[in-house]
Amino acid sequence: MAEALRSILVLVEGAVGIEAAPSGAEGIEVAALERAVQASRTRKAERLLRERALRHRFLPAEILGEPDFDMLLDLFVQAGLGRDVSVSSLCLASRAPATTALRHLDAMEALKLVSRERDPKDRRRWFVRLTERANSDLTEWLDNI
Repeated sequence: MAEALRSILVLVEGAVGIEAAPSGAEGIEVAALERAVQASRTRKAERLLRERALRHRFLPAEILGEPDFDMLLDLFVQAGLGRDVSVSSLCLASRAPATTALRHLDAMEALKLVSRERDPKDRRRWFVRLTERANSDLTEWLDNI
């Protein structure tokens, strides 16, 4: 198994800038492979966000309204990059008016796709995170497109 993992790592290490672990370090290789796969998913989601934003340059905004999906993708990307996402930042990512974005955020929270938690450093601000279920669903979708 270690040799198979090493072969896979050789294929992905250039793409994500990791190095294969020395022989016999199977656990390290598995962790490195998992990080490489997650980095690949994050880049794919980033590309989708850029492509979706590009549509707004060429088509009327009235026919492009999917703020929920833009917010979910942004949360996935930011989580992959290790960043917190505030409610206001997420509203901007939706490309919808703030009241519309907040309404959609409430709906996604009711569906248990996202959760909010207070910023421990600034009690006025809230962070939004994907739930495990939403993260798992998006991961599976990204792996299948």
